[in-house]
Amino acid sequence: MELLLTFQDFAIAISFTLLTALAITPYRRDYKPYRKSKFCLMAGLALMLIQFGIQRFGMLRMYADYSIALAVNIALFMPTAYFFLNASIILLTNDRVKQGFHVLSACLYVFTLLVSGCNIIVSHSFPDLVRAAQAACGIGFLSHLVLSYRYAAKAYLDVKLNLDNFYDYDAEQIIAFMKHSSIVTMAVGLLTPFVIITNNHFFVCAFIAAFCLTIIYFVTRFIGYEKEQKKVIMATESAGEEDFSDAIPVLASADGTDIHVSSPAPDSPTLSSSADAVTASDDFSLPLSNWVKQKRHLQKNLTILLLARDLDTNQKYLSRYFSEVLHTTFREWLNETRMQDAKEMLLDDHNFTVEHIAQECGFGSRTHFHSIFVKKCGMTPSQFRSENSFHYQD
Repeated sequence: MELLLTFQDFAIAISFTLLTALAITPYRRDYKPYRKSKFCLMAGLALMLIQFGIQRFGMLRMYADYSIALAVNIALFMPTAYFFLNASIILLTNDRVKQGFHVLSACLYVFTLLVSGCNIIVSHSFPDLVRAAQAACGIGFLSHLVLSYRYAAKAYLDVKLNLDNFYDYDAEQIIAFMKHSSIVTMAVGLLTPFVIITNNHFFVCAFIAAFCLTIIYFVTRFIGYEKEQKKVIMATESAGEEDFSDAIPVLASADGTDIHVSSPAPDSPTLSSSADAVTASDDFSLPLSNWVKQKRHLQKNLTILLLARDLDTNQKYLSRYFSEVLHTTFREWLNETRMQDAKEMLLDDHNFTVEHIAQECGFGSRTHFHSIFVKKCGMTPSQFRSENSFHYQD
């Protein structure tokens, strides 16, 4: 019991500390999604503080009546998980969350609350119906959790695709903390009914520790995310229907420096259908080939916006060409093209180090080049050089 009280005290202290840190953290007031996401996190932390406070100080004598414990915990944990997952969804969708998601979430929440309330009555008056009421309550709770997670997962995959189709490096690391936090929140949520039913102190302590560590990770990364968000905004908005090229004139590169980009020509063609994309294949195969022959692809910190400017076209048009004609993303195509140059340099001049070749071919670092090479070729650059050159000693 003392161990449980210690973990609950820890959870209360963590919730209060993170809530205070978020409250005093400055942020860009002109960026509405970040502000709304911050509100969701603070609301989730406040509910988390209330929930652990009730458990710690024995209010309502929760554990004296299982049905009351179930109702109170679910009533507080469901919106807590919703707020934490919604914080990621708002950032990933740039606050373009469909209204139907909120409506369905609210309906599932109300349904679960009603069933958990009925469970209190049933447990005293109709004991034979307790299991059915608990099952209905669990279904509503898990449905609500799965709905939020699936929406967050879809938003994450959409943004990842936009990042892959915009930057020449793996920008997924910027938003990876949202994926990790959502997965753990989902896992912890799925275990919630089991923890409540068993009421085992060891499981409760493990639950509190996992949830608190996840929230610490998410909030600390969230606070630092504001510095990185312009990269995601640029990639996300550029994939939309409107032209946002003037909204963020400075784009951050992989190494933190700024890249000043020009807007595409206003008269550039736009793509309205898949049929147009296939027709456009003849238009882009030759310009891209000439662009590669000029070794323009070896520049560092390339984006699809810069490539579109070089080809004097609209970047949305070019993006659709990569996805619907070449069936790849800008980053994958660029890495494949750079890899051909890297292989030639590995075999043509043995005096070049792997690090030198990585820099010359536009890769951000030797580590980045090494990981891509292994992924594409199934061996390291040094192994490729030694196996394909009879005169080279590794």
